[in-house]
Amino acid sequence: MGVFRSEKIRIDGPKSTDQGYLKVEAFVTRAGVFNYLRGDGTIRRELRMPEDVFDELSIKTLAGIPVTNAHPEEPLNADNTNKYLVGFSGDSPQKIDEFIKSTFTITDGKTIKDIMVEGKEEVSCGYFCDSIEAPGIWNGLEYDAIQK
Repeated sequence: MGVFRSEKIRIDGPKSTDQGYLKVEAFVTRAGVFNYLRGDGTIRRELRMPEDVFDELSIKTLAGIPVTNAHPEEPLNADNTNKYLVGFSGDSPQKIDEFIKSTFTITDGKTIKDIMVEGKEEVSCGYFCDSIEAPGIWNGLEYDAIQK
């Protein structure tokens, strides 16, 4: 299954719907070098290649998926999603520059309060990948490994 990775990205302009739900937009991922803190306190730099991030099949995996409030300790599936579900992503994620942008509908009252009252302002796309040792330089940034 590989290693679990996630990135925090700020949400943009939450708006209430007539039903009391919340619509938000966010850049959910990007190509580039990501820093991960190792157990010993050092940083591991991993590259997400543009050809992987912007692959049409990869982008489609972000369409119409469950949204959770924080990362569950287990991967989502048909048997456990209702335990964590607070909303869903839109059907049309899109590439904008080096990012993928998506919309979300938040349907859970507590999560809406977390965003609107408590100031929660970031989303984090969690995923599993293989981290392949292959140091190099991408756009002037050094990296230790490539995510696949």
